[in-house]
Amino acid sequence: MRRQSRAPRSFDPTQTVSAFVPSEEYEDPEKTLTRREKATKEHRALLIALHRHLVDAGWTEIQEITTSVDLWATNPADGRRVIFEAKTLDASTEVKQTRYALSQLLEYRYFDGSSEDRLCLVTNAPIGDAREQFLRTQGVAVLVLDGEGGHAVGALAHEWFGALIGIGASAAPNRTDGAEDSMDALYSRTVRGVR
Repeated sequence: MRRQSRAPRSFDPTQTVSAFVPSEEYEDPEKTLTRREKATKEHRALLIALHRHLVDAGWTEIQEITTSVDLWATNPADGRRVIFEAKTLDASTEVKQTRYALSQLLEYRYFDGSSEDRLCLVTNAPIGDAREQFLRTQGVAVLVLDGEGGHAVGALAHEWFGALIGIGASAAPNRTDGAEDSMDALYSRTVRGVR
């Protein structure tokens, strides 16, 4: 899916670069510290929620690597390990955070894991269609754990994590159509045998 705003153009070696103009506005160091502390707490809360869902669904070997892998765990349904990277998002950070997550997941699988490991981005808020589709083409599934439960976003996440969230493999709605079911509701329906 090509973005229209990014049309290629011929490179002009004679074009000069505009001079850098520093901003007059700088964030107060105290505000920066507060923002980072909040992000760290939200990241930890996201990992705790993911851990709870993995334990409840019977996943094994749930581990972390300090300064590297947020979590990885083995899926009891197929014995495959999944590397999870958690990112807290807001409207202004989706692109930046998903880019970071993709590069981190690829690096962790290469240096710390195995080529057989699956990759998953876990967020606290839904991401856009195009971003999910891009991640899916790179072999990265997306799970959203928010205040309403958990959601598999896209077909890849539904295929890989059906048992985790209590559903079978099917296409998942995303934030633009808002029809996602909560992880808890889906899990309880599956436990009762209702599909």
